Amino acid sequence: MEHRWGQRVVSQAAVRLKGHSCGCAWGRLLDVSISGALIESGLDLPLGARITVETLGSDRTFTSPCDVRASVVRTGPGVMAVEWLDFAPAPMVALLAERSHLAQRLQERGLESNEAA
Repeated sequence: MEHRWGQRVVSQAAVRLKGHSCGCAWGRLLDVSISGALIESGLDLPLGARITVETLGSDRTFTSPCDVRASVVRTGPGVMAVEWLDFAPAPMVALLAERSHLAQRLQERGLESNEAA
């Protein structure tokens, strides 16, 4: 059953994951919505674990670093699904808007939207 609110967009943005029980680790946003994200990471966290997803300002996806608080809601081999603790956090809304705008421009030009990822 689908639990996500809003549109999901593909991302390859690198993030740093921080948590009380896990210290600090690297991850990659695979897809993002206004309610959460799927993150590729080697971390093995329990359901309900609270983490902070730190966006890095070193790539074109995020212009400045910021922290988004989340809770682990699903896990799988090498991935975890998180739900944002604050619905529609500003950095993710900005990412969704930028990706939607880019996908629309590509569609207008007759290109596939997966080329934007």
